[in-house]
Order: sequence, then C-alpha cells, then structure tokens
Amino acid sequence: MNVKHLEVKNFRNIERTTIDPCDGVNIIYGENAQGKTNILEGIWLFTGCKSFRGSKDAALIRFGEEFAKTQLSFEDSSREKKSEIVISDKKKLITLNDVPLKSTGELIGSFYAVIFAYFTNISNFNQKINCFSKKYPNFSASGLHMLPGGEAKRQNFGQGCRLKTLLIH
Repeated sequence: MNVKHLEVKNFRNIERTTIDPCDGVNIIYGENAQGKTNILEGIWLFTGCKSFRGSKDAALIRFGEEFAKTQLSFEDSSREKKSEIVISDKKKLITLNDVPLKSTGELIGSFYAVIFAYFTNISNFNQKINCFSKKYPNFSASGLHMLPGGEAKRQNFGQGCRLKTLLIH
C-alpha cells in the first residue's frame, strides 16, 4: 500500500498543502507546531478510524474555517484508489473512488496505516521499534532504516537533533 498523493485544506493548523511522496521511505521534518503530526493524522483518517488523538471531528477544522478537507490517492496490490473526507460542523462527507459512503467506517479495509510515536533521536526510535517487533512478531522494521551505514550512523544522525522526524513508508 503506497500513498501517491495527499491534499489537505483547513485541517487543524494547515491552511493548504499537497504532498506527492516518492517511492520508499519519506521523511517529514520541521520545527514544532508546523503540522507534521497533522499530516499523519489526515492520512490516518482514511483507515476508517477516528483521529488517533481522540479528537472530535469539529477539532479537525482549522480555526475560523467552515470545513476541513483531505484527499488521498493510494495504491494497493490491485489498483490505484482515491478517497476524500470533508468535515463540517454538521456532517462528514466521505467518498471512495467518487462513490459516496455513509460513514468513515466503510473505509475500513480500503487503506491501512501504522502510526508510531515520534522521537527526538533515532536511538530511542530504534528501541521502540524493537519493542514493537517483540510484541508483534509479524512486523518487520527492515524498511524503516533512514540512513545506510548501520546503527552507528543512524544514532549519529539523531544525536542532538531537536526536530521531530516522521516517516511515511
């Protein structure tokens, strides 16, 4: 499953952004409170679940705006699909391949995602991945390596890094 295109409008603190990830691992980085986690939350909504922050839908709408809109194009094993979620104070409109759905729950099974907590250094990230791998033995972290050259270089990269980094695979 690969994210091909994401558009977000009036979602939390994001006025408007478009992301076209490359194949493989993508890194979203920046200063605090710039919208990195909001982008992941926007993607997460397409799993058919509610916000991983436990927020009510109204909290997803940018302050002062009437609606929030997220659009996602993604590819699964069989074909490319597109979905859209529009949230207003009164209702939520969801489409999958331009077909209206009755609830976000109808998206379940169409798009899959895993969210990891973010960390300020790679060493801590690797510890959490190893812990997660023990709890879920079918999980493989082999595709999550950010830098070639082994553990030492990845730890070196993260030492003193104050910017939070999020990975999309």
